[in-house]
Amino acid sequence: MSRKKPRLLLYSHDTFGLGHLRRTLAISHQLAADLPNAHQLLLTGSMVAGAFSLPRQLDLLKLPALSKRSSGRYTARALPLSLAETLRWRERLLLDALTSFAPDLVLVDKAPAGVQGELLPLLRHVKTWLPGTQLVLGMRDIEDDPATTAREWAEWDVPRLHTEVYDRILYYGDPEVFDAAAAYGLSPVARRKLVACGYLGRDTEEIDRTTSEVRRELGLRDQPLVVVTAGGGGDGFALPLKRS
Repeated sequence: MSRKKPRLLLYSHDTFGLGHLRRTLAISHQLAADLPNAHQLLLTGSMVAGAFSLPRQLDLLKLPALSKRSSGRYTARALPLSLAETLRWRERLLLDALTSFAPDLVLVDKAPAGVQGELLPLLRHVKTWLPGTQLVLGMRDIEDDPATTAREWAEWDVPRLHTEVYDRILYYGDPEVFDAAAAYGLSPVARRKLVACGYLGRDTEEIDRTTSEVRRELGLRDQPLVVVTAGGGGDGFALPLKRS
């Protein structure tokens, strides 16, 4: 990075839930600790991004929110706009943020092409006009079953983005637990870009209750405690809860 104060652009599309946002913010906090002089800009569609603790030198740009239906179809979350109109607006905001901020590094969470390909103009601009800017993709270990992942990746030309566009692919997982490169058929070139980061954790200082306090709060004595999660939380809200 050429500047004494590097600029980092983070993209987290977040149409539903908190998983992508929390992962991106966890990375942002670590970046702030490792690079205290760095300036960060977060681009996100999350409606609640500002509710979380943010590093001092991070600002965020809120994109018009999208909602993902159970069918997988996207729509505008609140505005009276079509999906195409909303995506065009988001594309302009993304590209304007890139050109105004001129980052040294762009970190994209999970979606190489963005929602419905909205990130493609930004990626083209970086490769054409900002050759010094590094493009980095954050890839989680479990995407979907291999067949579904292959179909989704083919729709947005993701294999080419892996091979020709991104400079590094950060793998949030352990290849010995799940070999995503083999399961999803990454090309030899993409595999050479893969950097295994292990599983991302959270700062334990955020946890202010002990195990015994949690068990007491739940009214447990010696009974076993099993924790089941469903997506980022919103997915599981309507699931029926049955007690045995």
